[in-house]
Amino acid sequence: MGVNWCCRHWQLRDLVCIPADSPGEVMYPSDNSVHTLDLATGKDSVTAELEFEPRCVQATATVLAAGGVHDTRDARVATGPQRGLFAIRNRNTGETYTRDLGDYINNAVNLFESPMGGGGLKAVVCNNDHSLYFLDVGNDRFAVEETLRLSAPLNHAAVSPDRRTVIACGDTPQVAVAHPQDGGWHVAQTFESGSDLGFSAAFHPSGTMFGVAFQDGTARLYDVRKMGGAPLAEIRTSRPVELNGAFRCLKFSTGPEDLVFLSEQMHRVHVVDLRDFNNHQVLTIPQGFGSEDQGQDPDDEAVEPIIQSYEEVIDNGQQPSPSPPPSITSRNHHRRVYVDNHSFLQMPSSRYLRYGQNDDGISGLAWTEYDGGSIVVGTDTGIGVWKIDGWARRTFPSYTIR
Repeated sequence: MGVNWCCRHWQLRDLVCIPADSPGEVMYPSDNSVHTLDLATGKDSVTAELEFEPRCVQATATVLAAGGVHDTRDARVATGPQRGLFAIRNRNTGETYTRDLGDYINNAVNLFESPMGGGGLKAVVCNNDHSLYFLDVGNDRFAVEETLRLSAPLNHAAVSPDRRTVIACGDTPQVAVAHPQDGGWHVAQTFESGSDLGFSAAFHPSGTMFGVAFQDGTARLYDVRKMGGAPLAEIRTSRPVELNGAFRCLKFSTGPEDLVFLSEQMHRVHVVDLRDFNNHQVLTIPQGFGSEDQGQDPDDEAVEPIIQSYEEVIDNGQQPSPSPPPSITSRNHHRRVYVDNHSFLQMPSSRYLRYGQNDDGISGLAWTEYDGGSIVVGTDTGIGVWKIDGWARRTFPSYTIR
């Protein structure tokens, strides 16, 4: 089956979506379509055909939401600003509703239940026109309820578990905090991050902490009770002077695992234990890992993913192993490969599920409850799945009472 993972924007790399009702499925964009990958069977299917190339995707049990921009290469689109596009697809009926939204590209979407009385599904959308669009979402339509204008193009927004706080970041060192009030939303405050451009934000499932990741390779974790105060922790990239080390995506685990994950632009994913912030590991996925079409020896350790402590990576100055550019075959044919992997945190072993794609670096990551808790990573060779050994993290080492 032909598959072509599409990472159309070199900075927007949050393209892995786990549907709210299906932890064993992964959604991802491919040209003008959204695909669904079944992690148990390896089956890949087209979920939706859209009128544009999606730059962001989110899904609930009943709705798929996608944002993007008019393709200016299309002669039917008049010359002028690249108007944003947004689509809602009913996952039960297959009906899709698409219309313009915003003056420029829609960079991120987040679906959530209304914090107001009456319930209903809502969405917050980040646009390059400096706006946060708050939408009322139905199974086959959407309507703009409110627009908040901020000071810079917006790259990402996160909604708190109680749905009463939105954190937004963009092409500015400032982070915006919005709350619902009097039936609408308002910006309660903005605070300086001390970094440059923000590209990803997320709340811890407990609602007590949130994180923001920045292009300069710094991520900061904050206490929600001290908005704008000193961060609880700062996490640094392994390549602070390289664009390849820019942080692009930040996600928290759910349940008792208590981890935060960060992707660098190319080939590396950080895993940090939130219990004390000291256990910091880095997963390096070499370019073209597992591609049999490239003549790589599957027993060659140089082309296998490597898991090291952050200190080891910094001390070694390790770079991802080079490999030949993917062939046409590896780009266009869907293949499934299992490879034994090194330990990940306290995990004794795992399997890497790969679907041959292209070489655009890391295109997204997501946490899923599948298989007891796993991290899903969109890579230059497809989709990788690493199981977290949550049981080992919840046990204590043996000891002797004297």
